[in-house]
Formats: sequence, C-alpha cells, structure tokens
Amino acid sequence: MKFRPNVFWNVFLIFLAILLVLMLSSVIFAQKSEPIANGKEMRFHLAGLSIVVEITPPAQESSRVKFYIDANNRIDKCQRISGWIYVEKQETKGQEVYVQFEKPDGMVEHYSTMRNERPDVGAYFKNELYNASGFSASIPLKDGLAIDACTIRFVVKNRNGMFLSQGWKGGIKVSSQAEIVLREQESRAVNFYVDTNEKRKKGKYDYHYLSGWIYVNDQETRDQKVYVQFEKPDGTVVNYSTIQIERSDVGTGFKNQLYNASGFSASIPLKDGLDVGACKIRLVVKNRNGMHKSPAWKAWIRVGSNAGKISFFVVVNWLLVIITAIILLVSIWRDRSLLLKPSIMAILFFHVMCQWGTTIQAGRIELFLPKPWIFVLLSQGFPLIGLIVSLFTARGSARLLWLRVTKDNPNDPSKKTWAWAILAVCFFGFIVVYLNHVPFRSTGLYKIFTSPSESNQARDMSVKFLANPFLRYGYSIVMAAFAPLLAVLTTQLLLMQIRRRKWLLALLCLFCLGGVLIASSLSGARGYSAFLVLVVIFYLLLRKGFPLKPTYLVSGILLVVIFPTLLTVLREGTTVTAKNLLASLRGSIYKRIVIIPMETGLLHVHYAQTHGQFGVQAIPKLATFIGIKPLNVSNLIGKMYSGDPRTTTTSNTSYIYSYYSYFGLLAFVPCLLGLWLLDLSLLVYQKLSANMLIPCVVCISLAAIKFSSTEYTISLFSKGFLFLLLVSWVVDRAVIKIELITEKKAN
Repeated sequence: MKFRPNVFWNVFLIFLAILLVLMLSSVIFAQKSEPIANGKEMRFHLAGLSIVVEITPPAQESSRVKFYIDANNRIDKCQRISGWIYVEKQETKGQEVYVQFEKPDGMVEHYSTMRNERPDVGAYFKNELYNASGFSASIPLKDGLAIDACTIRFVVKNRNGMFLSQGWKGGIKVSSQAEIVLREQESRAVNFYVDTNEKRKKGKYDYHYLSGWIYVNDQETRDQKVYVQFEKPDGTVVNYSTIQIERSDVGTGFKNQLYNASGFSASIPLKDGLDVGACKIRLVVKNRNGMHKSPAWKAWIRVGSNAGKISFFVVVNWLLVIITAIILLVSIWRDRSLLLKPSIMAILFFHVMCQWGTTIQAGRIELFLPKPWIFVLLSQGFPLIGLIVSLFTARGSARLLWLRVTKDNPNDPSKKTWAWAILAVCFFGFIVVYLNHVPFRSTGLYKIFTSPSESNQARDMSVKFLANPFLRYGYSIVMAAFAPLLAVLTTQLLLMQIRRRKWLLALLCLFCLGGVLIASSLSGARGYSAFLVLVVIFYLLLRKGFPLKPTYLVSGILLVVIFPTLLTVLREGTTVTAKNLLASLRGSIYKRIVIIPMETGLLHVHYAQTHGQFGVQAIPKLATFIGIKPLNVSNLIGKMYSGDPRTTTTSNTSYIYSYYSYFGLLAFVPCLLGLWLLDLSLLVYQKLSANMLIPCVVCISLAAIKFSSTEYTISLFSKGFLFLLLVSWVVDRAVIKIELITEKKAN
C-alpha cells in the first residue's frame, strides 16, 4: 500500500488534539476537586457504582432535610437506591448527596451518589431551587455490608455546609462492652422500669433488646449515662452501654422535669455467648453526682410461667392456708354468730382475697421478692394470728346479737317505712344533684353501652376528677353507706309486702331496688353494684340462720359476680353471650377477687424491700401537719410497676401491706390491734333498735371486705365503715323521734 503523508499528519494531529483535551480536562478536574480524607487515596467510581467516601457530617439530624425514596431494590449484587432530596429553601444545583450506613456496632460508612435532574420536584413544590434534587446510588454488596441491619440516613453537602437527614430505614445499634469502676452498693434512690426485655433478630444478627426509663431521685437525667450490668452465675460482671432516649412522659408523670431524659435502650449482642436468662440484671447510672447502681431487676410476677418446683417456701404457704381455712370453717359451722363480728369477716375476706392468692403464686413470690418470708408473715401470719385471738374475744356479745337478729319480726313494716323513706330521700336526692352536674350521657355507665372504649375515662371523669369536692367525696360516702342500707331496707319491705300479698307495693319496692342498683353503677365502677348484691344475699341468708349449704353459697357467688361480669363484657366491647360471660368470669373476675388484691400488696412489699420504706410522707394529712411533702403511694406504685408514668390508676392494697411499705415490721402489731378494734361495732349494735339493726349489721359485716383492699383509715372513712355506723344510728334516732311525735299526736 502506498504511503500517504497527508493522511499520516492528519491522524497525528487528531491524536495530539485528543491528548491535549485530556490533559486540560485533568487539570480542570484537579482544580475543582477537593482532597478526600486528608490526602488518602481515592477509590475510583467505576461502572456507575457508588464508592466509599470519608466525610464528617454533623452529629445532629436536621429536620430541614426533606427526601423521598422512589426505588430501593437489589440488582446484580448491588443495592439500588434512588429518589430526591433537598434542604429547605436552598439551591440543589451542585449539591452532593451521600448515603450513610450506621452499622450495628456503631461504625458509619458513607457512599457517593449520582446527581439527577428532577424538575418535577421543583414543579410540585413550586420552587425551582429543587430542580436538581434527584440522586441515585448503586451500593456494592461485595463489601460485606449488611444493609438490613443498618440505620440509613442521607447527607447533603452544598454551599451552606453539610446537613444530616433523619433516619430513613432503622437498623440496630449494638451496645458495646464498657469498662466501669463501680464500688458502690445498690442504691435505693435509683428508680427504673424495663418496658421491653426480649430476644430479637435483624437479618443475620441475634441480639437481646432492653428498653425503659431510669432516674436517681431528684437528680438531672440530661447528661447521665446508663449501663446494663449482667452478673453471670459464676460472679463475673459484664457492663454494656445504652442509648439515651427522651422520656418527657416520665418527667410529666412524676411532676419533675429533671427526669425528661431518663429513657434508655440497649441491644446486647448474643454472639458474645451471654446467657441473659441466667444473669442478674442491674442498671448503672453515671451522672455528675457519681455512680449509682440499681437493685437487681426481676421480671414482674405475671411474666413467664409458674416456678414449677415445690420448695419448702411453697409447702409452708399451703400448710398455713389450709390450717386457716379449717379453723374458719369449723368455727363458723359451730357458731354462726361469728359472722356478725367485723374482725372475723375481715379475716374471712382477707383469707379469700389475699391468703389464697399468696399460696397459689408462692413459687413466683419466692423468686420475686428479696425477702419472701416477710410476705409469708404478712399474708399468712396476720390472718392466722388475728383469727386465733378474735375467736376468744366478744363471743358473748356476738351470741346475744345473733338472737336479736334472728328473732326480728319481718311482718311489721310500719317502723321500717320511716327509715326507708329517710334513706331514699337522701340517696335519690343526691343522685339528682349529681346528674345535674354530670350529665347522664357523660357517665361511665352510659359509655359502657354506647362507647366502651371511652368508658374508663368517663368513669374517672364521673367521680375521681370532679371539680366539686362535695360531689367527689359525697359520691363515695353515699354509695358506701346510704346505698347498701337502703338496699337492705328495701329488701325487707319487699319480703313483707310479698307475704301480705300487696303486689303493687312489692312491685314498687322491686323498682326501688333496681333503681338503687342502677344509680350505684352510674360511674361505671363494678364494685358498688357487686357490694349491693352481696348485702342483699347476705341478708337473705341471715334470715334463714345462714345455712352453709353448697347450693346457696354457689348461687350467691354467681349472683354477686354476674352484674360486674356483664359490665366487664360490655366495657370490652364484646358481644354478650354465655361463652363471653363465662370467659370473663373465669378470667378477669377471678383475678380481681383472688389474685389482684394480693399482687398489689406484693408490689408495695417489693418496693419497700428494694427502695426502702416510705415513712410518714405516705400518710398525707399527717405529713402535711408536720411539714413534710406528702406522697401518693398507691399512685406511685401504679406508675412504677405499670411503666406508664402518666397513669392515674392507683394500686390500692390491704392495710397490712401498705403499712409495712410505710414503716416496715413495726406496723405489724398495730395492724393486728386495728383488726381486733373493729369489734367495737358491737357496742353500737347494742344501741340500735330493730328499725336499723339488721341493715347496719349486714352492711358492717360486709364492709369489712374493704380492709382487704385499702388502707385502714380509708376503709374507716372514705369507704364508709364508720359512716355506716353513724348513718344507722342517726336514722334510728330520727325514726324513734318520729314515732314519739306520731304517738303524741295520736293521743
């Protein structure tokens, strides 16, 4: 082939031109590029793949960063992510976008992205600044990046600086082991609650997750650090770091803004071979005042299965409850007059509501409490000692009273009608005043039938949060004293009219009885209605000499619980069927009668044994009198063990448990004396005429149930024990005077 010089030179010149362009481009690129990570070698962005870059983004997330992910899928061993992102009111042309991956161990990697024009974003938000907000990334998975376990954010770099977006896809941040020097013993000033305690899995990572809140009494939580301490069976201790979480609900609930940053969470890696279930778990708080170690945390008694094994502790509980049951049964079988002694009735109710619950849960209690044998003394020793002494006191007065009660003439309604009229006017008069302040549509009873989900709130608003103190306290007194006395008197008059075959008057009495039952349930509370049914049944059995027949007892129990069970089913929003009623009866009602009274006492005892006794501040009026800030203990216990600092519920319990949490074992003997002093009611019975004797005796005998679920003074006053005696005496005196005036006018 013939050589052509012109062609050669043309090719040569084209080659030189291309070479010159490449050199100029490299110079321009070098001028516009910035050094990466202090001169570290840059990895090439080949074949459109994102590369790892080293940048230092801000630590705080910015709410000004807005973004949206259009696509997120895995293709050819790459994770493809695309979408748009901008910083509010800032130019997107020329901005750099990076994808941030926060790994479970806390390490962070950033990947570059490709910029895309997105005029549709600018048009949608009516701002041309966002026309270049598009980006796309192809993350190579060959680097061993476990994307599913990472928390993903985006970093925007523009002329105004760097901005970190909020998390787009949450992963896990594994807690790391921490070396801390801790010589302090457990501190009773540390209060905490564990919301979540469970094993979790994220991708191929297995970890144990703990979260909750913790604070040291009256100390700032803002800068505190919290560690989870695991004490292994061999005694070695491992500490793990946690993440601090804002918990303004804790500050609000405990009325102390120092606790607003008391939240924590920890993700403990299980690859370390840590057996969490075999360890004792404590929490350590490090703040400006030093290190504070919490008492050992134990799962609440209702979590998990029963303890299973039969220990000496369990056997002792069963022996004591059986001994108490036998003594009660034999004593009452031989002498029914014991049922008229308030101390015996208080022991009987405590036996059912607390003693049996303690025995059934004995295996868990032994594991839950630091000093479980003290709980045996309170739950088993208190009723047994109280019963033995009560069996030998005031027996003569009780037998004379029994003769008076069983010889009452039910066929003469004239003397009881005035008593009934006085109580009816007082009771229904108060109901009229109450409904004038609380519309019927706002009551808990109405909400149960129309909007069950709002019934609990309506119940609280109907009574607990009434602004008028007369209504608030008056409602409790009227329902605890006037309602049961009126129910017994109405039942007496009903039976009299039936025997006289005066059916219209009998029907009127029946309507009155139903009205009392409905009016007592206006707030939506189940306790008042159950108590009314109980007093009526007790009266009917008392008329017959209180025969201990199984059919009577079973029928009576079913009648007592059926109305509260119906309200429970309606409150839960389920259909009223025999199956649902039976399920509620076996479940919630059983727990409410046998288990919950014991459990609330258990919580008081547990708190006292781990954090110390409350002292005088637990008695509000006494604390205020001596200048100490009072404390609502029952509400505090509800907050501490429910985990909800804003709850308004109260964990009321028997006075033997509450006074132990206030003053320790020093309160044990005074509690026994308080139990025996209840029999002073027999002195009041002796002063009553036949007009109010039976209603008073029946209601007082059953009012003794309050001492198994509330403090002693609350049972005496707020729950109506003393008011029953007072109202009975006042009405009785009033009826006697009315009879005297009537006789004078007749003469």
